[in-house]
Amino acid sequence: MKAVISYITKFLIGGEKAGALSSLVGYTSDPNKFSRYRVVIIPSPFFRDEVYGTSESMPKLPLEEIEGVPLLFGSSKTEWQGDTWVVHADIIASAYFLLTRYEEIRKRNIRDIHGRFPGKESLPFKAGFIDEYGRLLRRWLRQARVQSAVEPTPHIQKVWLTHDVDAPFFCRTFRNLIRETVKGTGLKQAWKMFRGPLQEDPFYTFPWFVEQRNELKAAIGKDRCESLFFIKSGGSSVYDKPHYKLYSKDLKEYGLDCIPVTTPVELRHSSQRKKICWRDKPENPSLAIGIIIWPHANQKIWHGWKKQELQTISR
Repeated sequence: MKAVISYITKFLIGGEKAGALSSLVGYTSDPNKFSRYRVVIIPSPFFRDEVYGTSESMPKLPLEEIEGVPLLFGSSKTEWQGDTWVVHADIIASAYFLLTRYEEIRKRNIRDIHGRFPGKESLPFKAGFIDEYGRLLRRWLRQARVQSAVEPTPHIQKVWLTHDVDAPFFCRTFRNLIRETVKGTGLKQAWKMFRGPLQEDPFYTFPWFVEQRNELKAAIGKDRCESLFFIKSGGSSVYDKPHYKLYSKDLKEYGLDCIPVTTPVELRHSSQRKKICWRDKPENPSLAIGIIIWPHANQKIWHGWKKQELQTISR
């Protein structure tokens, strides 16, 4: 938990000096330790073992405020103890609650038809909440005569270009062929798209996305821009349409042609049943993309695109 608290403190302070300034902020209720810090935040019961994860850990409405900012935990009491500014507003627990979306774990029975937690059910929405905890903490540090705790210059640290691969192809399956033959451009044109090169499919625009990403990287710096492709992991629900197979030759070619080796790929879970999905660094350096998914509780499948073949290994 110390590492979590340290991370949140640095996150709230922000800027290049966050590491040094965070050492001047204490998170303790022990008066004997107050003199070690310029600002001390008194912990609320939130992180206690008997409270965390229970209904007692949820903030109570209406929220108390400190300096005009809604407070989830603690009180607005502040005081000097020697040269240390002691704050009873637990902005560490409050920030943790918001950053981790803690209430979504507690309110598991509140979901929309897609299994998502509705934004209108969230505490920030109900309380009209705006996260100002970082500004408060820097203000308290300056009040405790730490003048280097200046407001960081607003800037975009990194740009993530996200691409939903919902319909990667227009006419590459027999279903597509029948659709276009009956309701679309006719058999001749449909057959041409169905049997022709993948690059001539009308929906095959992803190389263009990669080109735009490269232009942006050249403009703002290669370390400040990344692409993230979201690929559907299957399912037969109406919300999973259009359906395509991860094992298909076209998707394999799409992965090799459009997605650079270092580009992150995420598998979007099916609307029909929840799946735990994330990307993982391939152990085999010859793999261009490594993905671990759990389609079933007791089965793990590794998907990796190699230069010549799509390799699937069940474990």
